[in-house]
Formats: sequence, structure tokens, C-alpha cells
Amino acid sequence: MEGMPAHLLNVWIEPNPPRVGEAAITAQVVDLGGNARVASHIGFRIAQEEGEQAPLAAGAALPVTGRTEAGKYRATVSLPEVGSWTIEVVVQMQGRTASVSFPVEVGS
Repeated sequence: MEGMPAHLLNVWIEPNPPRVGEAAITAQVVDLGGNARVASHIGFRIAQEEGEQAPLAAGAALPVTGRTEAGKYRATVSLPEVGSWTIEVVVQMQGRTASVSFPVEVGS
């Protein structure tokens, strides 16, 4: 993630593949060795490729039930129609903010 020391971001979306309706997005920051790192905050934003961005959805920190669960944040977003969408994950960590965007295809 740009603007931060070397880290990776794991992202899960449910249902997978995404379809019209509500979707749960979960994100977790890990170091290059795959060890979970706790972020100050993680938020999610969705947008259609040709439309306006939705407001930032705040992720809620998930309870830690094991080492691999540490630092996971989840939010529920609405995917109102079929098509190409972009999901942006905004991470606040170590006094810095960075974001990562990626495309998803939403089916019916």
C-alpha cells in the first residue's frame, strides 16, 4: 500500500462472486511475512466505473478469535445493480492513511 512501510492487504467479499444486494467486505493488513498487523481504522467505498462514489463505510473491528483473525475489519455495503464496480479500501495505520482500489463484477 502506497504511503506506508511494506504491507499487504487481504480483502474478502461475501458473497463471492458478488451479486446485487448487500455484500460484506472484510480487510486485514499483513506484513510481508503474512503476520497480521492492527490498523487504527479501515473503511470501504464503492463506486460504479462511470458513476459517483458512495460515502466511506466505516469498518467495524472484528473480535480476535485467533492469530489469523487479528486486525480484521468488516463493513456491509450495497451493490444496487449489475455491472463493473470499484471497491476502495482506506487504511489508517501508524499515523498514515493509504488506499487500495480494485475492480469487481457484480452479477444478478
